[in-house]
Amino acid sequence: MIKLFKVNDEERTIEVTATFARPDYQKFIDKAQHSLAENVQIKGFRKGKVPFAEAVKYLKPEDIYNKMINSLIKDTNKNLLEGAPEEERILNRIAADVDVKYNDKEDTYSLIYTLALAPKAVLGEHKNLKTEAKKAKVGEDAINNKIEQLKEELAVLEECDENYEAQNGDTLNIDAVGYIDNKSFDGGTLKSYDIELGKHMFVGNFEEQLVGAKVGEKRGVDIVFPEHYIKGYENKPAHFDVTVNSIRKKVYPDVDNEFAKSCEEYHVENLADLKAKIKEGLEKDAENNFETARYNEIISKLLETSTFKINKKYLEYIENQELSTQISNLRQRLSTQGLTFEDYLSVNGLSEEDFQKNVHENVLNDVKLVAIQSALVDEYQIKGTEEDLVATFGNKDTVDSLKQNLTEMYKNDAQQARNYENQITDLVFRNRVKFHLLENNPVVQAKKTTRKKAAPKADEEVEKKAPVKKTAAKKTTTKKVAEEKTAEKKTTTRKPRAKKVVEEKAE
Repeated sequence: MIKLFKVNDEERTIEVTATFARPDYQKFIDKAQHSLAENVQIKGFRKGKVPFAEAVKYLKPEDIYNKMINSLIKDTNKNLLEGAPEEERILNRIAADVDVKYNDKEDTYSLIYTLALAPKAVLGEHKNLKTEAKKAKVGEDAINNKIEQLKEELAVLEECDENYEAQNGDTLNIDAVGYIDNKSFDGGTLKSYDIELGKHMFVGNFEEQLVGAKVGEKRGVDIVFPEHYIKGYENKPAHFDVTVNSIRKKVYPDVDNEFAKSCEEYHVENLADLKAKIKEGLEKDAENNFETARYNEIISKLLETSTFKINKKYLEYIENQELSTQISNLRQRLSTQGLTFEDYLSVNGLSEEDFQKNVHENVLNDVKLVAIQSALVDEYQIKGTEEDLVATFGNKDTVDSLKQNLTEMYKNDAQQARNYENQITDLVFRNRVKFHLLENNPVVQAKKTTRKKAAPKADEEVEKKAPVKKTAAKKTTTKKVAEEKTAEKKTTTRKPRAKKVVEEKAE
């Protein structure tokens, strides 16, 4: 067998041609004939007992050919990629196209495989780029906001008596029956349902109309369902008869030393230490967010200025896989709430084509990001060494523990072990790519400048002034582009109660 490799860089394919001379493929013809002959039935002979010389006369040439070619392909597949160019990553999960050609003059058969290659990026400028990200300052307001969050976490709900009037932040337990055109509708009934006023989990101003209610009170609530809602309910007015069963208000702890001790994650004994620990954490977050914002800007510029070569079959495969996964997950989640995928599209104002377009755009963006990372890994010669692992996970002890866990957890499952190793490698590569990009695009301090002054009069003393420092315009930090996909928004949806259907839109 003679094997040749030919790369088509523009289409990101590699063509593998395996050519077989008569001595190479004859054995597959013989094997096909003997296999087929076993099933030949001739009067006077039991099945499988017909002499081969007699049985072969009854075989169809096309059956012999098909069985021979299939056996030849199966055997060739075993070592097909031996000798392939090492610099190219072949995507084995994408089924190869196989063409068969016979050369009558040479008496040879050729199997011509066309396989997909990984996406490729020709990088745009990515050194000494100017970024507009600015590190947030951690002041008293930020510390106090964090303390407010902690108070919220430690708050307890206290039962209120019949004289108390409900306010935003209170949790009401209600019964409700909804009516459209004076008829109750499916999904419009609530029984012993908890609702926190001010959370805006219900349609329109449903919650606002319960402010001031008391325990045991019956109150009418009128709303209009939005334009983009479950089919059949769009823009329709609805009335709800609501009964307030109970009201619980939040009671917040005093901010003192005891409060500080109760914030267990900080391990402090007094309020001063708590504030110091909070400030330390916020400053670390600010630094991480600053680096992420800078990284995001650099990656965004690379997406704009780089050129990409992507195999169409690979892109279609990934897109179909992602589309199928998203729709399947949505259907499963929505079914528990009595909703359908069609309801989801209606509520979010999407057509099925819009949904597919969103998936396509996000998949294409992700594929480009993978190509950028791969190109940067090559440029920075990142190998996933022990040093890279330590830099990613913080210290050698963590790395050693990770390796030990990997060995113990997947000792009986080599495939799972490889998958886990690939995830770790990808994490290391992303971490080191980020490090090198930030290192090659340092923060440039604004240059000091002096204001131009009018020439002083002869009898006036010239006063020296300090140069004025220019400051960069402040820009809101954005989430990291090349990191994991944004988490889906998880909001309970009921059909079609007054509650909002706020499923996440296709990413």
